[in-house]
Amino acid sequence: MTPDPPSISVLCVDDDTAMVDLTAVALERAVEGLSVTTATSAQAGLRLIEETTFDCIVSDYDMPRMDGLEFLRIIRSEQPRFPFILFTGHGSERIASEAIGAGVTDYMPKGTEPDQYRVLARRIRNAVEQDRSHHEATESESRTGTILSVSPDAIVGIVQGKCVYANPAAVELFALEDEAAIHGREIAEFLQYSGELAEGGRSTRGTGAPTLERERRAVRSSEGNSVSAGIATGQSVSDGADGVVTIVRDVSRHGGRERELNYRESLIESLFETSPDGILVTDEKKEILVTNETFADLWDVPDGVIQGTSDETPLEYAVTRVEDPESFVRNVEKQYERPHEPHRHDVRLCDGTVLDQFSNTVRDDHGALEYVWFYRDVTELKTPDRTHQ
Repeated sequence: MTPDPPSISVLCVDDDTAMVDLTAVALERAVEGLSVTTATSAQAGLRLIEETTFDCIVSDYDMPRMDGLEFLRIIRSEQPRFPFILFTGHGSERIASEAIGAGVTDYMPKGTEPDQYRVLARRIRNAVEQDRSHHEATESESRTGTILSVSPDAIVGIVQGKCVYANPAAVELFALEDEAAIHGREIAEFLQYSGELAEGGRSTRGTGAPTLERERRAVRSSEGNSVSAGIATGQSVSDGADGVVTIVRDVSRHGGRERELNYRESLIESLFETSPDGILVTDEKKEILVTNETFADLWDVPDGVIQGTSDETPLEYAVTRVEDPESFVRNVEKQYERPHEPHRHDVRLCDGTVLDQFSNTVRDDHGALEYVWFYRDVTELKTPDRTHQ
């Protein structure tokens, strides 16, 4: 069953009352999901924008007191990427050129063709879909960057053999003044391999996606300290350039136990969609912001629960899957009650699967808390004496 297209709210501005009403009706008939609000002046449109959220503005050019270009410039001063289409009966090359210079999303002269409103409606939908995709990509990049910034593991990005990124943990491990100090330099300057592979030291895993390699080595930091480290390295592509992401974790302070190894490796693996960890990000209302396929597979979560279309909340569903619902809910609530502390608990599912639950919080660009949950199947790793020296 094909899902309904997402709704689009449009503000249509034209000083010709008959024309703006005709445009609104024609657009709503042309494409399912369009909802059009009208205004007969740019000033009235600005007042509506203060009161209501719109996805796109369609405006005439020739209007009294404030024309469409002035209207566009005001919108652009506050929202540089907001979809704004100039739909005018007074088109000219000069107006089109000025509109493009002012950052108009699209420009369409009014005509008499019967299908012009269908064309306009398609342009509206395309503009809004592109804006939403950009917004989602920006949010995803911001969320990933925020998680990397609070990672306890040193994470370094390398392009063409040179370091281009280091998170705060890497800055601390390598005794750098700041992140910029690593740019353009080779990782060997900061991390020298020493000695042989540790016992059980190297594994390579590929699933048809780019390969991820894990190593256990003795390394030396720039301060001269010998560090027993778990290293995960994977290929990455960013802005068309091939690169390598390396994660280094000092495991000497963590007892070497298998389940204590780098949870943040999953940040690399999630980029390749090969993560062994189920990753879930929720907000302060316990609503899902983003998740990966591994999480859905581990918990066997229905699409409706993940997408928020089910009457059952994610927590309500999870309770039906665990052996000890009270303990599970209590441990989840601990993260919300003490958000600035990381938490780790075992979760035993009704089918006997044992999951290691690790959670922590980050803040988004607006300062709101986001709760990051990692779930790993540790059913076969429950022997407590599996350690790495």
